[in-house]
Amino acid sequence: MPNVRRRRESVLAADASTVEVMAADLLPFDGRVGATGLLLSYEIRPGDAPGSAHITLTATSDQRVPFFGWFVDLLRRVDARRELRYAAARLD
Repeated sequence: MPNVRRRRESVLAADASTVEVMAADLLPFDGRVGATGLLLSYEIRPGDAPGSAHITLTATSDQRVPFFGWFVDLLRRVDARRELRYAAARLD
């Protein structure tokens, strides 16, 4: 079974250091989110325009479930999409 992995990219109207502080305050400290135990990570880099930052949010899960794994992976994909959308909205 493949690992569940989803990404969401956003450009924010704040510099990278401000976005780093916001992400540390607003996103979960241990990185685990959602009902299925996804691991949320982020990468921040300066944007093309002055005073902007580009953030890439990634939700992954490497847990394996025997037999019904295909169904659990489907739930994880739905959960990942929802959690990434929620995390991006909190940073905006």
